[in-house]
Amino acid sequence: AEEDLVDIPMETKLKDPMWHMKIKKGKDVGTVEDIEEGQNTKERLYRIRYADGDLEHFTSNDVRKYQDLEAMAGGSLPTAAAKGKAKAKGKAAAKAASKA
Repeated sequence: AEEDLVDIPMETKLKDPMWHMKIKKGKDVGTVEDIEEGQNTKERLYRIRYADGDLEHFTSNDVRKYQDLEAMAGGSLPTAAAKGKAKAKGKAAAKAASKA
């Protein structure tokens, strides 16, 4: 049986390193859009919203397993392939930041 989830304070969410983390599970990409806690277990559950609108709850282990390292790094990974992409990704990130 699923336990009831309770909301946690925004300041707690903001301190969580997984808040707004990018997720990639197979072909689906999404973002951690909310963090809730099990009422009894106090286990944190991370609500993922996929690009297609689907929602899924992940445990912290799932978030780590499916985090989209490429999207998170913004092309700054120290690999030859990433170096070529870094410039293009930087422009895209700047555009996205100016819209927010």
